Amino acid sequence: CLLTKSKRVRKIGKNKIVLRAVDLLSQYCEDAFFITLVPDVRSNLTTFYQDTLINSNPVGFSEWDVRNWGYIAWAEVEDFCKRHGLVETLQVFEFNLGQIYDKH
Repeated sequence: CLLTKSKRVRKIGKNKIVLRAVDLLSQYCEDAFFITLVPDVRSNLTTFYQDTLINSNPVGFSEWDVRNWGYIAWAEVEDFCKRHGLVETLQVFEFNLGQIYDKH
């Protein structure tokens, strides 16, 4: 999580949009164990989570509770960047076209 209890301090800069995202996500930090950035569309992620992951019980990991897992798709990050005019980040998406995720 961006907010850490360890001695290591994570610097996220002063970008107002990033700071707003940290503020919005911080309320979930205590309950989140994993947040994954996935190269797929949200509908596929939701289907996988609901149909496969939520019912899985991996051997040796009986204490895992996937209700504390979150996910976000690269397409959602790109949409966010477009809505907020993050031109430099969008240029990175363009430069890595086909490598970050496959646009549908």
